[in-house]
Amino acid sequence: MEINKNLLVLSIVAGLAGCGGSSDDSSNVGKEGDTSSVDSSIVAPGGDDTSGGNESVNFGIKAWSLDKIKAEMTKVEVVDGDSANLCEAGDNITVETEHFIATFGEKATSKNKDNLIAAARIGQVAFNELMTQTDFKMDELDFSKKWTICYNDDMSSNGSAFNKSFEFSPKSVDPSNPGFEKGYWLAKHELVHVLTSELVDNFSFVIIPRWFNEGIAELLSGSEFGVLTQETIIDYVADTKVSPYTVNTYDQEQQLPENYRSNYKFYVESLAFLGAHGLTNEMLVQLIRDAAEADFNSAFSSLENSLTLPTSLTQLKLPEVYEEAMLKWIEETTSYHPLIGKPNTILLDVFVINEGGSFSYDEATVTADQSQYATRGVTFPNGTYNVYASGETLSYGPIKVTVTNGTLGQLDFTNAPEFIDSND
Repeated sequence: MEINKNLLVLSIVAGLAGCGGSSDDSSNVGKEGDTSSVDSSIVAPGGDDTSGGNESVNFGIKAWSLDKIKAEMTKVEVVDGDSANLCEAGDNITVETEHFIATFGEKATSKNKDNLIAAARIGQVAFNELMTQTDFKMDELDFSKKWTICYNDDMSSNGSAFNKSFEFSPKSVDPSNPGFEKGYWLAKHELVHVLTSELVDNFSFVIIPRWFNEGIAELLSGSEFGVLTQETIIDYVADTKVSPYTVNTYDQEQQLPENYRSNYKFYVESLAFLGAHGLTNEMLVQLIRDAAEADFNSAFSSLENSLTLPTSLTQLKLPEVYEEAMLKWIEETTSYHPLIGKPNTILLDVFVINEGGSFSYDEATVTADQSQYATRGVTFPNGTYNVYASGETLSYGPIKVTVTNGTLGQLDFTNAPEFIDSND
């Protein structure tokens, strides 16, 4: 099922590359074993708030909207800095914001100063958003010297975090470009790693297990959670033979089947399971602080009595226990909607993308009796969507669906055409 689904999604996304969509696979492999990504199926909860202030919720955050980000970028003062070899790229142009010195990274090509200024603003606004919405505190961060932003303009969507610095290569630093938001999210993701490293006084991936380190970077960047289906979890356990809670290092992760390397949505979902049983934003950050004093497992054990977990984290590290607990939770939070399929055809999954290519959802699965499709934790913004179905051997669609109330409603693939990959 995974292979068929992935081929459908990749074919659709690739076909959008020439019409405002993105062909970016969002796989971002950094240095020192740090891999950072913004999953292409994850869409910011967003909203139109422009008031600022503390917008933290009990678990996860409401990411700033694009309008809010644009407004905040115009407020960031940028001045020229002193040239220095900050990013292993030799002496070159440097600009400064309130908390950052930005310069070009070693993979920079054109070295356009206006783009560097925009990258510096992105980093400062991303930092401001995190400090507004999370439990990291200014008085526990060392700004005796400004932190460094290494901006690469090769548009690779790669990023890495280091001690008091991060590098990133966004698709665009122009807020009017469709690729801007993913680059902004990448900056936030890397900054969570930098903030985490500050609390443990070390590179965070040395102290914090990878599932938590990457999960919290995605979560506090604003990623949606509570969206994976039962079939997704079943496939994960069957294919990897592990629980995500046991993925402690980058090297361990690279031993997993390719589909699950740097596939951070499983780490976010594992955090969300803990959040559904009492783990809060404040506890997430306190775990990092406590891990610096002892170790992560001991730190988690200290707060476990405050949670309502059906079993201990130690038990959840067993694949069969993890699967059983997740499936029960997912069933309780799954919505089912009517579906009409093609005669004598077994459909497996549904893929949804809006006409502009900026919103996609690929976690809808079809029930065994073919009468319904299941979704979790997703509200579809009003608009028109192209919807595809993935079968055992063929894919179908698109069918057009107009959303006015947040849900797709009934899907009818009776007369849907076979999907033909335009790249073939």
